[in-house]
Amino acid sequence: MRLSRIWIWFVLALVAIGIVSTLATNWIALAIPTGLGLIVWLLYKYPPKRYARGQARYKGASKSSNIPVIKKSIPRGPYRKSQATRRKDIPFRVIEGRKSSVKKDNEDKKLLH
Repeated sequence: MRLSRIWIWFVLALVAIGIVSTLATNWIALAIPTGLGLIVWLLYKYPPKRYARGQARYKGASKSSNIPVIKKSIPRGPYRKSQATRRKDIPFRVIEGRKSSVKKDNEDKKLLH
């Protein structure tokens, strides 16, 4: 356990040395990705109002009352049962296509040439 702690502190020290040396020589190379990461994190943490999910929509509310109007769906019963009664039992039919005749034509041409 003590050996793993030494390795963790060693890696953290190397990371710190790398960050300090990058800041000293070329700070813009570290500032741009850090800034972009910060912007993405802020947009994830605090999204704009138009992209927020799960909020009730206000419809017809006046300035005095901001009570959300939530529409309730009309219960229609089980969907599968009503759909099954509308279907008709039609036997499966195969419609002959042109593929079989095209194959026969190709075989006949091979025989003739």
